[in-house]
Amino acid sequence: MILRGLSNTESPVRVHLIRIRRCNRACTYCNESDVYSAPVPLEDLSRRVDALASLGTSIITIGGGETLLHPDLDDLIHRMRH
Repeated sequence: MILRGLSNTESPVRVHLIRIRRCNRACTYCNESDVYSAPVPLEDLSRRVDALASLGTSIITIGGGETLLHPDLDDLIHRMRH
């Protein structure tokens, strides 16, 4: 997968997808997360994943706040693997 991504200069090799900013921790060094933001709707994330697939993206990582707080995480991962 990585070799395919590196051999094609027209496609992104790795994209970092932010799906939620909310986090239930309060790390003093963190300036990316908060305790009140709503998760990005699954419909929006699905459109982004589909667009990345059409570009030939090799790797999609998910990040942001606490990953497990997103209510549709299983559906998002299924979409990414598809």
